[in-house]
Amino acid sequence: MKFSIYLFLCLILCCTTAIFAARTIVTTRSIPLPITPAKSTSFSTTFNSLYIAFENGFYWTTQENIVAKIPENTGSLVSSGSYSGTFNLYKITANNGASTSGYTCAASSSKGIYYASNNFFGSPKEISSTPASIPEASAFISGGAQFIISFDYSPYRLYQIYFGGVKFGAQTYNTAPSDLVCDFIALRCMVISDSNLDIYVITTNAAPVPTRYSLTAGTRANGVVNNAKTLVYYIRTDSSTSFTLEAYSYTGSLAFSKSFPNTALYIYGSFIKMAFDNIQGQLMIATQNYIIFCDWQGQSNYLIPNPVNDVFVGLDVMLQNVQSDNDNYLLITTPSSIYPIKYDSYKYCNYGYSSYGTCVCNKGGDSDCFFAITSATTADSGENLEVTLGGSFQNPSPQRSEITIYVGDKIVDTANINSISTNEIKFIVDFYSPSSLITLTMNGQNSTFQSTIYPDLTLAYLGQVNEILTFSGIGLKSFIPFKAVFPDQDNLEVNLNFINSTAVSLELSLIDSNQMDFSIIVDNSQPQTFSIDVAPYLIGNIPSQLSDKGNSFDVTCYYINSNPHAFINDKTISVTAKSGNVLNIQIPAGYYENLTLGNGVKNITLPLSYNTLSIESVEQTNIQELTITASEFGIDQNQVVISLSNEGLTISGFDPANGVIKVVLTDESLKGELLIEARQTKTINVNLKPNITSITPINPSYKGQTITINGLYLSTNVEFNNNNNEKSFLDCSELTTTSISCDIPQGTGLFTITSISKLLDANDSKSNIYKSEYEKVPVDSSSSESPSESSQAGSSQSTSQGASSESGSSSSSQGTTSSPTTSSPTTSSPTTSSPTTSSPTTSSPTTSSPTSSPTTSSSSTTSNEPSVAVLLQPKTVIVTLFMFIFLLF
Repeated sequence: MKFSIYLFLCLILCCTTAIFAARTIVTTRSIPLPITPAKSTSFSTTFNSLYIAFENGFYWTTQENIVAKIPENTGSLVSSGSYSGTFNLYKITANNGASTSGYTCAASSSKGIYYASNNFFGSPKEISSTPASIPEASAFISGGAQFIISFDYSPYRLYQIYFGGVKFGAQTYNTAPSDLVCDFIALRCMVISDSNLDIYVITTNAAPVPTRYSLTAGTRANGVVNNAKTLVYYIRTDSSTSFTLEAYSYTGSLAFSKSFPNTALYIYGSFIKMAFDNIQGQLMIATQNYIIFCDWQGQSNYLIPNPVNDVFVGLDVMLQNVQSDNDNYLLITTPSSIYPIKYDSYKYCNYGYSSYGTCVCNKGGDSDCFFAITSATTADSGENLEVTLGGSFQNPSPQRSEITIYVGDKIVDTANINSISTNEIKFIVDFYSPSSLITLTMNGQNSTFQSTIYPDLTLAYLGQVNEILTFSGIGLKSFIPFKAVFPDQDNLEVNLNFINSTAVSLELSLIDSNQMDFSIIVDNSQPQTFSIDVAPYLIGNIPSQLSDKGNSFDVTCYYINSNPHAFINDKTISVTAKSGNVLNIQIPAGYYENLTLGNGVKNITLPLSYNTLSIESVEQTNIQELTITASEFGIDQNQVVISLSNEGLTISGFDPANGVIKVVLTDESLKGELLIEARQTKTINVNLKPNITSITPINPSYKGQTITINGLYLSTNVEFNNNNNEKSFLDCSELTTTSISCDIPQGTGLFTITSISKLLDANDSKSNIYKSEYEKVPVDSSSSESPSESSQAGSSQSTSQGASSESGSSSSSQGTTSSPTTSSPTTSSPTTSSPTTSSPTTSSPTTSSPTSSPTTSSSSTTSNEPSVAVLLQPKTVIVTLFMFIFLLF
């Protein structure tokens, strides 16, 4: 009972192990590759062998027809040529040597050995050498245009037959070897038995002689050659439950062995055949239940169920395209069917092919022959961005029209692709895509790369100008959008405006707040948050022509709130908020450079513009006073400076409300340019009115004399008028600022002088008319005079000589000043009365001339009518009476 239980547990353990091992082997695969299920093609006749001749199809034999062809992928039978005769065809084999030209196929039959050329559609040629016949069961291998190796089992001999008709060999074995396999690239043939491995070196001029290597005991069969690694593979059956894969080098040493589990035969079933893909380095092991795909070192990658439930005639590899991983077939042949199985490399190599675990990428690409983008960098390119893709791309490089590049869902214009090479592609981006996923299509293959081609843009607040907020950045582009989001305004979104590569702006016209919290983002990127106090800004302008007498005006101002503030020189002025963001501002009298408006958090300063300073007129309202009528000179007398001909004048009256300034002239004041210096400067030419106060001597000589004229603002342009009303201009020169020297002509009686001031761009200005008279002509009393002489003398003489100013009243509006001596129109001697005048004589107050004698009452008067003071003497009275009596008679 214990033994039965033990046996039952062992069976359960073995089954469990087998199932687990099967699951493990079936599911173990480094790269999941598609396998095309086997497709059976049945034939009406039985054939002995299947071989591969060309890349575009495979060939097989029957007992009557030497060859037929199945095109790739179809599995259908198409007759390509036939040969029939009275002999039996035993076996046909393809060239597996190095040569691909000349005679590549051979067949054995009861008539001998036949060979055919590449096109294979002509009649086969019979080899004329012996043996005449080869038994049906003989091993038979074709070596291309040079060798045919035949192994004859009766007796056990190896032949090397050269196509030239020479036969070498007859190496005899005591027992039948189990297998024959040759490598016609390395010129080696291997014959295996249970305990020995014979390796022959093949030549064209001698019989092959083997080198024998001893092996461990075991049954070995179905060798296949790996000519790339110079290995030959065998399957050794160790027991009824397991088998081992062995690989021997061409020097007879065991390169490696791969033991399958003790339960392998339960899982896989008995071993049938092997095949080897010398291009890919892939080994296929066919068992009763599975076909195992291994790499060249025997590492199992994947397996598929064996589709054939029949005797294997052959297991061969057909390479449709040696430079592709997925156009190859494993062909299983049975006595009545062909099963093509499309297989892939155990290492997928995309547009290249796998060779012994390494991708050979004749069309370019990365190590797996993928057109792969491995990097994407961005450089500034003026108004655009230049993107450089690094990676492995098609070789040779395609044309621009043969590739397609997308950034997100936007395609790059072909004209913007700058350069293409096997490891670098450059193109220009002049658009914005929310996604930076780059998709490259080349030769039908897509490669994608998640990039960050758009720069990580960071903005900094610069400031506000009116309704514009400005932000700075680096590498800004016109096609990269910025938008501001205002949470307090129902998430209002406002697009920013591109200025240049370093600045963008935000217009505030849609936002109604003077304190803003908002975020600026580029599409869905990380937002930047800003909190900005907005200053007021005007719509329109302040009136440009303000008056310094004070102003009132309206302006439209945003972000000022309902409680605006206005300041001038840090002093609050009147400002009233009206409807519709309109403010009424009261500017006080005076001149101010700036106006400040505030909303409680921010202020703005606005320049003020006033009317220009102007001078309307200048009048000499008194001898030494000017009255200036002007405007826009300000309200502060201390800020106003007035000068005449570079002489500063004292301001005696300041009335900005009425635009009047009075200044005092000095004795030294000169006519010329009057300059007002206030907030601006203004000039005007001013001509001063001369004023004659006296002359010296008072009574110039009748013979003519140089006199001195005294007064203020005198001009050397002096007009002289004698008693005959004859006018002339005197020759004068300036002595001091208050006196001039003039030469008067000879004469008698009264005369007047007037000083006339002239100035460019000003009216002539005349002084007061100053009157005086010559000294009297002396009369000699001892001489006798004729009546006419006496009359002439009497008319020209007077009791005194005097001078006067014609218009010189000191109280006149012209500001004239009288001469020092004035008298009433009638002056008489205190002791003698004129016969015709009886009224008493009344004298006005007089001022004696400094030059008059005490007994002489000569004087100057300022009356408008000339007067003559006559001094009557007795002699004169007698003569006058005498002449009067004479005339009566």
